[in-house]
Amino acid sequence: MNERKYFYVRAGSQTPAGPHTLYELARLKDMGELQEDTLVASSGESEWLKLGDVLTALSTALPPLPPVPSSMALPPVPGSIPTVEVPETAGPCPVCGQEIPLNGEPVIPEHCPHCGLLLRAQNPDNFWQQFKVALKKIFIMRGRATRMEYWGFYIFIYIFSICISIPLSIIQVILMTESQALNYGEHFLEANFWSSPAGTVQLIQFAFSFLLYIPTISVGVRRLHDIGRSGWWMWAMYLLPVLTFIPIIGLINKSINIPTGLITTLILAFISFAVSIVVLIFMLTDSQKGRNKYGVSPKYPWL
Repeated sequence: MNERKYFYVRAGSQTPAGPHTLYELARLKDMGELQEDTLVASSGESEWLKLGDVLTALSTALPPLPPVPSSMALPPVPGSIPTVEVPETAGPCPVCGQEIPLNGEPVIPEHCPHCGLLLRAQNPDNFWQQFKVALKKIFIMRGRATRMEYWGFYIFIYIFSICISIPLSIIQVILMTESQALNYGEHFLEANFWSSPAGTVQLIQFAFSFLLYIPTISVGVRRLHDIGRSGWWMWAMYLLPVLTFIPIIGLINKSINIPTGLITTLILAFISFAVSIVVLIFMLTDSQKGRNKYGVSPKYPWL
């Protein structure tokens, strides 16, 4: 638009206001501050003109815009999904070991046609669907598991464990005798504690926690397989904290000296912490595309 500066005179006033660009005057007109018949003039001009006439003259002097092309004239949009050659099978089933046929579809079937194992979620973006897939394979350590399958299983198992362990802890406190309640923490070393009702509840808690470790390890191993890593990383994460207690027991029994026991405990604790961080990073890593030595990716089958 014209970049010349203009002055304007409001109706009933003899004092010019401005200067403004014509674009600013047009905005003032749209806001109702100025009217069509408001007189405007640029510096150096000898007469005042109506604002409406100046804007009309300027709009007619502009070159016409090019016509908008029709959709028929636009070039074709390339396909966003590349054409891939679908193999005949998706590899062996992690349970029955038979090849899973694909029948020309570039996606793993929901169930194995031979044993009926649930292979993938109906809705891959739903944590609950992924949890059900992992639940069907809680004792299977072969194959692969996506990030959502692992975290979906982990979240719901964690919620379930809280809903079970809290009532059991309350029941245990209720069943404790007065001496057990006063010496809480020491009664675990008493032989008669484990034959008491509170000790029975404690054994149930230990058994429940142990049973939860099995599916957590299996889905973790398959998650590591999904990024091409060995499942031994998961075993190391759980076994290293147990090894950390060995020098502590030696210190209690006085079978090793204090400096050796403390140094060994700190080294094992540091290694255990480092391995846990590495495994956490692995669990957050996206799936390997295509096929690796552990099978076909449920997320990126043949990319």
